[in-house]
Formats: sequence, structure tokens, C-alpha cells
Amino acid sequence: MRATVLSLVSYVATGYLELLELDQERAVAERTLSSRQATLDLARRRFGRGLISELDVRQFEAQVAVPAARLARSSSCVRRRSTRSTCCSAKVRWRSRAAARWRRPPAA
Repeated sequence: MRATVLSLVSYVATGYLELLELDQERAVAERTLSSRQATLDLARRRFGRGLISELDVRQFEAQVAVPAARLARSSSCVRRRSTRSTCCSAKVRWRSRAAARWRRPPAA
């Protein structure tokens, strides 16, 4: 029983740290996306005034796609990690209850 509890605590702590890391990655991707979106907006205005070429605008559009993809992947990882944690903790609870029933003395 103690090993099961320690295993669960270890799993939860690891999951928590992984979620913190994913949150930080998402925050960086959000800031990067915001910055690149602002740069793209500026490039579009400059293109509208004839100061830069359409190729320049397309390059800025491509730069916006990278952090947008990172955000999508980060959100997917968080959802997958949360789901896996829920499934694992349910399995550990089931195993703990099954082990407790196994150790019960027979009814007199």
C-alpha cells in the first residue's frame, strides 16, 4: 500500500512539474505570437504604402505561423497530460482498494 501511495505521489509531482513547464512554454509562445503579429500588422501597413514588397509580407506571415503552431501543440500536450494524470490516478485508486480488500481478514 505504501509503495502505491509513493508511486502516486511521485507521478503527481512529476506531472505537476511537467505542467508548469508547459505553461511556461505556452506563455513564451503567446508573447512571441503577439510580437510577431504586431510586426506583421506593421509590415502590412508598410506594404499598403508601397514601402515593402509582398514577399516581405509573406515572410512575416510565415514567422507568425511558428509560434501559433507551438501554442496549438502546447495546448494539446496540456490536455493529453491532464487526461493521462486522471487515468493514472483512477488506476492507482482501484489498485489500492483491491489490495485493501485482499488483505482483509475473513469474516467470522
